[in-house]
Amino acid sequence: MRSFLFFTLVVFTVLYSFSQKETELNQLKRKSISFDYISISPINFFYGKETGGLALRGDVAVNIKNELIMLSIYGASEIPISMLGSPSNYNTYRTMDILYTKKMRLSDIWSLNLGIGCGLFNKNRIKFERIENTGYWDDMYYKDAEYRKIITRYYTVDFPLLMKFNFKVSKRIDMGLFTGFHYNSQQPIQQIGFLIQWNFRSKGSSEL
Repeated sequence: MRSFLFFTLVVFTVLYSFSQKETELNQLKRKSISFDYISISPINFFYGKETGGLALRGDVAVNIKNELIMLSIYGASEIPISMLGSPSNYNTYRTMDILYTKKMRLSDIWSLNLGIGCGLFNKNRIKFERIENTGYWDDMYYKDAEYRKIITRYYTVDFPLLMKFNFKVSKRIDMGLFTGFHYNSQQPIQQIGFLIQWNFRSKGSSEL
């Protein structure tokens, strides 16, 4: 909780500070709406209280009158491990969020993206129950038993925070690392991973 509040404070402070530095020239260059970038994260990890595993992430950022709005879709799953011949229970998580972000160029090749927003968080609890009269007891566990898969779904409001460090590989392509929080009433989680980003413009009007 403390790390989430600290991260929130940092994001708010930086976004506010840089938003004040927008020049009149940028005001004149504004367009109604245009795509800014799309990024995917095929390799990332998540962790939280009594949970952890692998995840995938995809982001699409749109420039609306010089303000960067990002749609983020995130999917994660614990890694189930069978114990004593029976399948283990596990959780999966999915989010769909909209974030307000700022892109800040730190140098010719490095940039920083910060974002904060809200959305929908979905937790799926996958549980396996042995079907009666199947299998037989073999000292420690039921052997050759059949199991019923039960999925319990939970939905709640999600409050994501995001920080990306990008390295420019070419005029249109960035690579980098990201970290973020998903704060909600079901399962707060933190994520960290690697990303690849395609920029629709070599330098967007939203950059500071």
